[in-house]
Amino acid sequence: MKCLLCVDGATSPFCKAVLYPGAVRQIVRCEACGGAYYDPVPPLEEVARCYPHAYFTDFFKQYWKDYYKGRAYAARLSAWRPEGDLLDVGCALGTMLAGVRDHSHWRVRGIEFSPEAAALGNSLNSLQIQSVPLIAAPWPDGEFDCVHINNVLEHESDPRSALLAAARLLRPGGHLELTVP
Repeated sequence: MKCLLCVDGATSPFCKAVLYPGAVRQIVRCEACGGAYYDPVPPLEEVARCYPHAYFTDFFKQYWKDYYKGRAYAARLSAWRPEGDLLDVGCALGTMLAGVRDHSHWRVRGIEFSPEAAALGNSLNSLQIQSVPLIAAPWPDGEFDCVHINNVLEHESDPRSALLAAARLLRPGGHLELTVP
């Protein structure tokens, strides 16, 4: 089967993984790009089951850890550029973004799947967090110097379109930072 990420490679079964308790799904891996994803890609209704109403409450246990990750990330970003615009996709409560904002001259915004987490992050951390899919991001082309996507792409129903959306949002010379499990 053709890879949904690079479009050129072929995929083969890689392993099985738990999408949510009781739902074991096949993961395939592309021989060309090394990308891996659920096959078939879970529909949005199944992905939503990964995020029960209050899934984000556990994030309070690691609030300061995430804040200090943001502080360290601010130093990395500032070493690259003294200021800029950062979008964090899958930002949860935006705690990492708050760390970046408070320890750099970078302007920060986020996208979070859970409307409840986005609303709480907006309130708790005084941030601009949108609860929209990456492909529906409300910003114009070239709005960001850096797009940070951490452990989100594997939840996207169309990973290729999500990456194209991230590329659309980047300014020329911008950075895409992508982490997948």
